[in-house]
Amino acid sequence: MSSSSSSSSSITSSTSSSGTTRILGLYSTIDVDSLVKASVTADKEKIAEVEKDKTYAEWKKEAYQTINTLVSEFQETYLSSTSTSSSISLASVLKAKTVTQTSSTAMTITATSSASASSFTVNSCKVATNAKISSSQVTSSSSTSLTSMTISELANELGATLSTSTNSDGDEVISMTVNGTEFEFATDTTVSSMMKTINNAGLGVKMAYNELTKKFEIKSTSTGSSQTVTVSGNDGLFFGSSGIFKDSLTETTDSEGNTVYEGTATGTDATIVIDGVTHTNSSNSFTIGGFKFNLLSDTDTSVGVTAQTDVDTVYSKIKAFVDAYNTMITSLKTAITEKRDYDYEPLTDDQKEDMTESEISKWEAKAKAGILYGDSKIRSLLSDMSTAITNTQTDSGMTLAKFGITTGNYFSDDSGLLVIDEDKLKDAIENNVDDLAELFTKTSTSSVSSTKYSESGIAYKLNSLTKNYVKVSTNITIANLTENISDYEDKISDMEDKLADKEDKLYDKYAQLEATLAQMDAMSSSLFSS
Repeated sequence: MSSSSSSSSSITSSTSSSGTTRILGLYSTIDVDSLVKASVTADKEKIAEVEKDKTYAEWKKEAYQTINTLVSEFQETYLSSTSTSSSISLASVLKAKTVTQTSSTAMTITATSSASASSFTVNSCKVATNAKISSSQVTSSSSTSLTSMTISELANELGATLSTSTNSDGDEVISMTVNGTEFEFATDTTVSSMMKTINNAGLGVKMAYNELTKKFEIKSTSTGSSQTVTVSGNDGLFFGSSGIFKDSLTETTDSEGNTVYEGTATGTDATIVIDGVTHTNSSNSFTIGGFKFNLLSDTDTSVGVTAQTDVDTVYSKIKAFVDAYNTMITSLKTAITEKRDYDYEPLTDDQKEDMTESEISKWEAKAKAGILYGDSKIRSLLSDMSTAITNTQTDSGMTLAKFGITTGNYFSDDSGLLVIDEDKLKDAIENNVDDLAELFTKTSTSSVSSTKYSESGIAYKLNSLTKNYVKVSTNITIANLTENISDYEDKISDMEDKLADKEDKLYDKYAQLEATLAQMDAMSSSLFSS
């Protein structure tokens, strides 16, 4: 008599955390996958908690970076000396003036920060000139430009005779002396190359062909009576009785008895007569009494000039600073006073799978709220800026309130922001702009840092505070968070490796059970079949 039995099975597959795909349930109905998942649930929850910590550290780092950007942009725009159009650290911004002229054809005049509000008359002016030696008019019927021709081609074109010699290389050359430096040029050298060599010799001169006047010119690169140009050469293309520069040269004899032709030109200084007083300058652009003059042409016609503080422009610069300051303060206060709702934590990947993108976004917005609540460094920055804004300047006794800008307690609900009394501020700009500018822009000359800070103006103090905050935040706070995030990543990686090992061991354990059941099934079949 024989009998047989068989066991039913349900074959499934599963992939473990290690990435291994396994075939389950060959010989039993045991739900291996569920058993393994149940066994590692606690381990996955621990990993999820560390992932939440990592996410929160990343959010906190981003929050600090956002604050740093806000503070840096404020500092760079309104406190840095490089932001010349908006920085309240610059007297040129806070003491801007408008200048009106009865005529602007002969000159333009602008006021610097050191110029006083005043009126004066420019009685006359003459522009400074370069030292210049000009040729006679040189024209050509050739389609080739004169400067593209070689020296010999230009001589042929003009019907001139070259006075040449042979150099040590056997080349036929012409020679000339410019500002004491002798040049030799082979006759097959282009005119443009010849001029470039002279111009690059560091002699303070420039040789060029003026297309407008059809003349060659050798002139100093600067203007003024100290500028000279001297040239000399033998009879020929450029020099001599029929040379290009003949109108600017005189004939003389050198030490060896040779006839040479030479010329000298001297520049002239600019002169300007202001209220009967004559001023001279080597350049046409110069500053007198805080006013910048740019002379354009000679004139004997009087020009009336009036300078006054540009009240509207200065007011708009200060208001822009105040508005930006208030925006920054509001953001900083919000960051440290908004409380965290602990009901909202970073979501796990499993949680996100059951949510829409919109739901995730809203949840994370609430989870990020209050992330910098009570931050001591931001609180200190706010307190220090409050002191810098409100305290009396140590040596002058001035405060912003004197000029119509007031503030309150930084930690009340709606205070801490600057408030402008427009009429009072504009009156101060018009009638007391020097003191107002000093309150903002003064930088103490003290070598003692604490003294320099206390004696300096508001811009210096705020600049120091904001730059230092960003430096510390970047180099310490954010650096530490970056290190923490890296540690979390390492920890998560280690925990995931251990989880994978645990899963593998559990699957191996159930695989052994399957093997045992298979052996028992085989033995049972053998017994009942015999």
